[in-house]
Amino acid sequence: MRGELLAAVLLLVGCRLDLDQCRVPGACASRDAAADAPADAASADAGVDAAEDCRGADDGDECSAGAGRCLDERCCTGCVDGGNCIEPAATTDDSCGVGGQACAPCVAPLGSCQAGICRATTPLSRISVGGRSACAVAEDGALYCWGQNFDTGSPGAAVCPACLGADPDPACLERVSGCGCERGVKTPPRRIVEGPFADVQLASASIEGGAALGRDGRLHFWGDNGRFVLSPLTPDSEATVCLPEAAAEPRRYENLGFGFNAACAVDTTSALYCWGNSQPALGGNRRTEATLIVVPEAPERVAASGGHVCFVSVRGDLYCRGSNASGQVAPDCGDECAVWQRIGARWVEVDVGSGFTCGLREEGTRTGLYCWGGGPEGQLGLGEVRSLPAPTEELDAERDWGFLDVGREHACALTVDGEAFCWGNNDRAQCGALDPDAVDRPNAITQPEPFVAIAAGNRVSCAIGRSGLAYCWGTNEFEQLGPDRSLSPAPLPIVLED
Repeated sequence: MRGELLAAVLLLVGCRLDLDQCRVPGACASRDAAADAPADAASADAGVDAAEDCRGADDGDECSAGAGRCLDERCCTGCVDGGNCIEPAATTDDSCGVGGQACAPCVAPLGSCQAGICRATTPLSRISVGGRSACAVAEDGALYCWGQNFDTGSPGAAVCPACLGADPDPACLERVSGCGCERGVKTPPRRIVEGPFADVQLASASIEGGAALGRDGRLHFWGDNGRFVLSPLTPDSEATVCLPEAAAEPRRYENLGFGFNAACAVDTTSALYCWGNSQPALGGNRRTEATLIVVPEAPERVAASGGHVCFVSVRGDLYCRGSNASGQVAPDCGDECAVWQRIGARWVEVDVGSGFTCGLREEGTRTGLYCWGGGPEGQLGLGEVRSLPAPTEELDAERDWGFLDVGREHACALTVDGEAFCWGNNDRAQCGALDPDAVDRPNAITQPEPFVAIAAGNRVSCAIGRSGLAYCWGTNEFEQLGPDRSLSPAPLPIVLED
């Protein structure tokens, strides 16, 4: 499913999680007044904003705009050390912090202090969770993966561990060249290939496969092609691809939607190409190569799953087609919608799961969250287990949402402030609670820091903090949370190996 990332560092107010311009951590840093402060302004109270109204407030009270905490009736947006407010630009690795909290040292796996934020040694920007594995793209474009090889080609290069590193085992390399990697190998989080990549997506189902979008617009694939989701690379349904391999085609793409039975991508001319085994989603035919799809409007973002495909057009209209047995497409076209159904305007994001759809839509000055289709596990987030054939009921209408990702039977979303919520199937604590098995409304995740991206897979959820560090929670049956761990409803940090 889509693991597409936001880019807001969330240091101060005013950095809204913009869906088009703030998807890489740090992209909003220039809008942070503290980050733009001159280097010679590192006096003891330089992190205090005199314009913020803290008059009459007690020390430690939140500033009226929420940018920090009051100190001596002024707003401290940096960190407090010995009764003094230190501006973010003047913080150090040994004394780091923002928002008026106490300064603290950066400790492993976090590295240096940057503008008051302890950043990961290898900061990540994109993340996706599959059926038995997870992958992430680092800010330098490298691809990291971890989890179990369900079949010979996933996750990524999580093949025989001896194949990785500067001095690989020749016998293992020979097995890789023939895709004879050992079934069931579990691999810790490690760097797979350098890339550089812009996005990564895994199929959150039993058929394991992955796709990555290069920064040059080329598509790369690996895994099992039993459902033809690797078709731009090879039409052979028996093929397994052990390492990410670029498809040899002239087109360059800007957006990717990768599912376990269908996949689509939007190219640089805003044309939609799709492939896979899902005939309802692909216009009634199996597509064993990237095929141009006729659409009513130019697409900008696309999402694909087992049975249906949706896209948001460049002007914000939402269209879906494919299997509709649970009402996941539209209310008026029966069990299968063979033509594109327009679901309204003002949409900014869409993602699809197994029999349900969720999207973000502009609602005046904020962004609302909607889900529709089948909800036997509470995956519509409506407060009760039921179905809904159209996006007519908003989830937690008081919140301003900024990011969304839909897994197989659960979904997760972030507010513009980086607060995380998950709902749906919770049988392995993937929605952040040990019980119940079905969470029927957005459940707040216990967070170690604000998140800038989140991903829902199959019984596992993962996120990236503003530090660039990845966290995962849910089942660890296939070591998706990392080695030597057990099921966890709380996010656990993922320690990467190079």
